[in-house]
This record gives sequence, structure tokens and C-alpha cells, in this order.
Amino acid sequence: MWSRCGSAAEWYDRAHDFTLACAGTTVMVRQHSRRRAAGIPEEKMGKRLIGLLALLLSLTLVATACGTAGDDEGQATPVTDDLPFADVDSADSAPDVDVSDDTPTETTDDVASTPVPAVSAYNDARLSGLNVVDDRTFTVTLTEPDPGFLERLAYMGFAPLPSVFFEDPTAFEDAPIGNGPFMMDGTWAHNTSIRVVPNANYAGPTPAGLTSLTFNIYDDVCATGYLHAQAAFVDVSECIPASQLPYVGDDFGAGYGRSAAMMFHYYAFPSYLWSQYPLELRQALSMAIDRQAIVDEFFFGSVTAADRVVPPVLSEFGAAACPNWVHNPDGAREAFELYGGLEALGETPIVLWHGANDTQAAIAAALAEQLDDVLDIANVQIESRQSTVYLDLLDDRVVTGPSQGEWSAGYLSPLGFLEPLFGSGSSSNTSGYSSARFDQAIANGDAAEEVILCADVGIVPIYAGANRYVSNLSVNNVFKDIRGHMNWVEMIGGDIVAAIAEPQRLAPPVANESEGLEVLEVLFSNLVEYDHRSRSLGNVVAESIETSDDGLTWTITVADGWTFHDGEPVSAHSFVDAWNWTANGENAAVNNVYFNVIEGWDTLNG
Repeated sequence: MWSRCGSAAEWYDRAHDFTLACAGTTVMVRQHSRRRAAGIPEEKMGKRLIGLLALLLSLTLVATACGTAGDDEGQATPVTDDLPFADVDSADSAPDVDVSDDTPTETTDDVASTPVPAVSAYNDARLSGLNVVDDRTFTVTLTEPDPGFLERLAYMGFAPLPSVFFEDPTAFEDAPIGNGPFMMDGTWAHNTSIRVVPNANYAGPTPAGLTSLTFNIYDDVCATGYLHAQAAFVDVSECIPASQLPYVGDDFGAGYGRSAAMMFHYYAFPSYLWSQYPLELRQALSMAIDRQAIVDEFFFGSVTAADRVVPPVLSEFGAAACPNWVHNPDGAREAFELYGGLEALGETPIVLWHGANDTQAAIAAALAEQLDDVLDIANVQIESRQSTVYLDLLDDRVVTGPSQGEWSAGYLSPLGFLEPLFGSGSSSNTSGYSSARFDQAIANGDAAEEVILCADVGIVPIYAGANRYVSNLSVNNVFKDIRGHMNWVEMIGGDIVAAIAEPQRLAPPVANESEGLEVLEVLFSNLVEYDHRSRSLGNVVAESIETSDDGLTWTITVADGWTFHDGEPVSAHSFVDAWNWTANGENAAVNNVYFNVIEGWDTLNG
């Protein structure tokens, strides 16, 4: 999923006094921090009046700047040893899923071959590999065995949908109706807030100790969210400005949390620009980047310099370090000479694009400096846009140079990184990368497909991240898991406020960025879900999941008693209809690619 933090506002940087040109213009800057007003629930006003004093005091120190987007903003001190990287479960190990409930662990041909006609709200184009057996049971037929299919089912794109979604999918996003532990309280107030409350009819575990959860929306969630957390206007902020890393431990004490993250940060060369950025130039630019220097300067060594796409928490699946993705000044100069050097580059600038976030602005400026130092390329321009605008530009494939991105996989598998970002035709593949050899490797579940990306240098990994977050001590049991998901259901704190950026989309088929998924995670429950801390996979909405001996046919039974927030029962149709809609290429759902293993997907996306 896309990760990002917000855009520009006024701020003061305790570490650096730099001025940043406003978003939408050329940016050459180091780091900063920002503030902006936010709504405050009345029940929080008492403690926040105290925080307001700190906020007002800080206002006397404000310097002007504007900024740009991303995620994963760092931590105060080197805490690598504290991160639980070593205890990551193998993603190819047998998932802890209850697939039997005293029933056989394989389907029979009789069950799979006698589907019951669906009575549903959506009866258009259908996947031939999806069949409703009865109101609570459906079968899934794959084109070939997929050992990671259970892991896929944990991703939000596989959530059920109520019939009202199909009446008007766009309108649905302003007030999504799910089956999860929380439900909407009102509608999505764009660029302001989203409020949810516990679902009294939830069939799963009742939220531990939250009476409401309000997502305050900030243009710059990292800097402003952090500042408002300091002032107790916000209870939880998941983004820490790089400029605050030296101070976060002192600022929040035990409220500063860290955990392993399944995420990496990169720059991509859009395929439609490869004639402008041929292979030798891409190699030169990549090898000129000193990733370790960036990690040390902006993250105090707390994240890992990336020489591959698959992050260290899944390192057992990764290929060997790619020579095109390591700092090699001599190799960079040699490749640049083969390209034709400055003479071939001419007057054409190198244009680095990123979303509105202070850390990403600083990294882009550092990259520009490194390209000048190693290759004497002084004509580097930096373009930034507010986060949702930037994501739209990526989706529309109109950026004019290497573009910053961050990705956190929705499920614990290397394919969660490789397939959506680089598979031909994937809607998440905003760079347009396409390789028949790579696609075949993906289809074969080959863990060595990174070597293909390495050879093509369509992407330049920069660093693999770690989760960092802050919370006020009035909120207990705060944790962010390996996928970057907060454990909202397990938190204790009454009415709490969390800081996020504006979601891009807010429905399971069309959301694949961090803010949208953050909200949807509390509104919807999937067939299976990961335990936040153990990372084991277990049944939630599924009563049982059975597979045939050949691994091609899966029989899924929905547990009884599940309902959507509007009272509609969650049935087999709720999943089959949702998956068919998402898999239909005409709907242009961003999560379409995850259904490409199901029989009939090619027909719907021909």
C-alpha cells in the first residue's frame, strides 16, 4: 500500500533553520516542522488547555516554510537493537489458520461443481472461478496453486461489501458501511476529520477501551500531528518529523513507540521516460546515491539502507544485494560516461518528484547534492505536491522525472511488494514497469524476481523503514504491527484523537494508500486477519477455509452472525459480489491485481 504523510504549513525547526519554497514549486531544503489548527472534542478540552500553553509558547518560535509527502519519518536515537527484526516469522511458514472446525481439510468435486445460483445485488461480469454454493459458502478456483493465497485474504481488497455499495460506489466512500469493530459516526468531513464509534453488533471481539476514535486530518500530518500530540490536541500520531528525532524520546518518554516495519522507500523511473533516462543513465544515478549517508543524516541510523526491494523483515525471500542499488561512485561515473555524460544530458534537468513532506524534501535535496558531487550534475530540479495531488499525478502517470514512493505490503509475502508495484498492468504500478520475464517469475512465485528489477533499474530503493509513533500516556496498549497497522481495537483510552493525512479513497476495492487503509481497517473485517503482535494468521469472518489436494480449489464458509453496520447479513454473496466488482477491469479498481490468481481474471481484464 502507498504510504505518505501530508503537505505544507508554517513551522519551526529546532534542528535546522531553513526556508522551504511552497509546495508546487522547486524545493531545495533540509528539514522542518509545522503546525495547524485542529478540532478538539469537548471531553478532551481539560487536558488540552494545558497543552495549548506549550503550543502558544512554540508559536513565538515559528519560521516560515512549505513542504512535501511520504511516510516513515524516523526516530530520535539509534534504536535498531530494540526493533524486533530477528523474531519475524517466515512468510512461507504454515499460517496459523483454523481451516477445519472438525470438517475435512479438502473439498470434494461434488461441492465445487454444483454452485447455487447467486441472488445478489450485483450480477454483471463475473469471475468463472467464483461460485456461491449456499448462503454461507463459496468456492474459489485458482489458475494455479498459490501458497500465499491465505495471506492475500488478509488484505483489505478482499473485504466483503454490502449491497448498498453497488448502488453508488462513489457515494459509498463518504460514509462507508462495513462489518468491522467500528462504524462511521456521521460522514467523512473531507480535509477535516473522520469519526468512528464502536459497533454494538460486532460479531468479533469488542473494542477494548475506546468509546470513540476521531481521525483528525492534516495537510502535514508528520509535523503538525507531532506538534499537536505534544500539546495534547492529538492522542496518537504515527509520523515523526525527521527534525524531531533527536528530541522525541525526551518529548514523549514511554509514549514513544518503535516496531519492525515491512516497508521500503524508493525512487522510480517512469517507463514512459526511459527514452530520456536510458539504462546507463539510470545505473549512474542509482550508483551515485549514498544511501547510508541519507540513513545516518536523516534517521540517525535507525532505518536500513536498501540494496533490494524486499525489506529486511522478509530478508529470507530477498535476492542478493543488487550492484546497481549500492553506492559506487566509480561505477556511477563509468555508467554516466557510457551514457554520454553531461554532453548527452545537455540542458535537460533531472527532475525529482515527491509528495509534500519535510523528510522527503530533505532527502530529495540530499540526492541532488550527491548527483552533483559524484557526476557533476548541477541541473537538478525538485518538484513537490500536496499528498493526494501527488498520488493522483502518479496514478495518471504524468510526473516528469524519478518519483518518490513508499510501499508497505498488505500481507506477509514478498509478492505483496513485487506483484502490485511491478506486475504488468497492475493499477498500483504507477511507473508503468513491464517485463514478461518478471511477470512469469511472479506467476511462478519465484523469490528471485528481484534480480530482474535490479538489471532493469526501473526502481531505486533508498531505505527500508521501521515503525515509529507517539502517543499520550492517557492512551494505553498502543502498538503498530509489521504491516504498519495500529491496534485500535486493543487500545484503551476512552475518546481519542489520531492524526492522519487526507485519505485518497475510502472503499476496500479502491483504497491502497496508508490513510485510506488506516480508516477501513476499523470499519471492515476480513475472512482472516493477522494478530498484531504474533503475526499469526487466524480466521475472523471465516468459519472454515478448506483447500483441495491440488491447491486449486478453496472452499470458504462464512461464520454465522456477522452483519454490516446497516443490519444486512454478511453472506457468501457479500464476498463474491465484492471480488467480482474489484476484479472487473472496467471498474478500474486499484486492488484489481490481487485477484489475478483466480480463474477468469484474464477474461475480465482482456
